[in-house]
Amino acid sequence: MKVSFFLVFFVILMGTSATTNTSIAVPCIFETTYSLGYSCFILRLFVSSHDKTVSKITGANTRNNSTLDVRYLKVDESVVLYLPSELGKFFPKIETFRIEHAKLREIHQKDLPFENLERFYAEGNDIQVLEKDLFKLTPKLKSISIKHNHLKHVDPNVFEHLSSLEFLSITINPCLPQSSISFRHTEQVIEEVKENCPPRDDGSSDWKSNDDEHFPCDDEDCGCGIFIFLNFIL
Repeated sequence: MKVSFFLVFFVILMGTSATTNTSIAVPCIFETTYSLGYSCFILRLFVSSHDKTVSKITGANTRNNSTLDVRYLKVDESVVLYLPSELGKFFPKIETFRIEHAKLREIHQKDLPFENLERFYAEGNDIQVLEKDLFKLTPKLKSISIKHNHLKHVDPNVFEHLSSLEFLSITINPCLPQSSISFRHTEQVIEEVKENCPPRDDGSSDWKSNDDEHFPCDDEDCGCGIFIFLNFIL
């Protein structure tokens, strides 16, 4: 009986995911805190392909607030291989964006359409490349941390738009020695990055790591979301 139940459940999931749908609803838990301001905590979001677009934000806003008032955005307990587009449409006033330990593979300029962004933290992901003009749309950035990723290539001018940058941490990445100290002056860290992380000509990321064995499908595979979900909960 138990085996039959799970077999039926799996078939239903496969059938549901077989229909291609590029629109996703992003679930938010909204809170207001003194230190962070109005905040959205995105929990258990699963994005496995490049083509996803945010169609709506779900969750009850607190009194006298809307998604347009959110200053702090955090993606938590999620698997987001690629950031969906149109986040900036719903969160135009974001000042802090955290997406950590989400298996994020790539980050592009279009993924950060937050002109008021001051703090960006993407620690513990699978990012390999920082491309030129990545932060061109976020000129107010003061603090960046991309520790514990798979960085191999960094464009030497990626930080040139950031005249207000005060803190930069890119420690514990393949192209940098683990002795790289995050609390050095920002200028020193940037020079260290230029010396150790060569640019990539096309800015692309031929993403491949041992994690692929936990994601045995490509973006078009109808069962991909199921494998990601099981990988997350096990």
